[in-house]
Amino acid sequence: MSIYKDLLTQQGTSSGTSAAMGGKNLSSEAQHLHHMLDQHLQSNSWVMFTATHGGAGSTRVVLELAQYLSEALAHGDQRVLLVDGNSQSPTLHHLLDGTNAMGLSELLITGRVEQILQRDVLPQVDFISNGTGHLMFPEAMFRTQDSTVMQLFSQYRYVLVDAPPLFSHPDALVLARLFSSVVLVTEYRKTKKDVLEEAKRRVEGAGGHVIGGVINKLQHSIPAWLYNRI
Repeated sequence: MSIYKDLLTQQGTSSGTSAAMGGKNLSSEAQHLHHMLDQHLQSNSWVMFTATHGGAGSTRVVLELAQYLSEALAHGDQRVLLVDGNSQSPTLHHLLDGTNAMGLSELLITGRVEQILQRDVLPQVDFISNGTGHLMFPEAMFRTQDSTVMQLFSQYRYVLVDAPPLFSHPDALVLARLFSSVVLVTEYRKTKKDVLEEAKRRVEGAGGHVIGGVINKLQHSIPAWLYNRI
């Protein structure tokens, strides 16, 4: 991800920042994604990642970013909260050797943070799984500053939410409205112009804002060592 690409302009829609992922130097790619977020987000950076279709790899992108931030923030007091909002196919708890017994769905209903928050799944990184129930989103829990959810999220420098694919599950648009900032994950040579335009239109129609995109599974036609010098 040494090269920034304006994905939305490239695909024929309005401007936005994008980064390419798929090289061997994953820490370098995640570093560029981190830089992209800091360009667009404020002190408490809450951002949702969603793919335009299943298999594009948004979970991989979120996890690699969390792993990078775990190292980048290791010597400070800032922390990251990783949230699995993918009720269609929750997988982060498997990748982190965590549990899905109680998660986001239960947090939104009960507000029981200590029973739900999985601490230090990585250094400086806490985790909330998706949980076992269907997601319900009382918006007051996000809009009221003294709500349990708002108090919890405000403790973190970054809140990274892995959402289901945009076109296959309604939760994605609900999360886009609640978290506002959205990164679209697209798949190299598979995501078409009209699909990307429709994804951006739906996010904005739900009240979210596309701050940028990731071109995932990028195959370099030049050696990785040379690509990373560009």
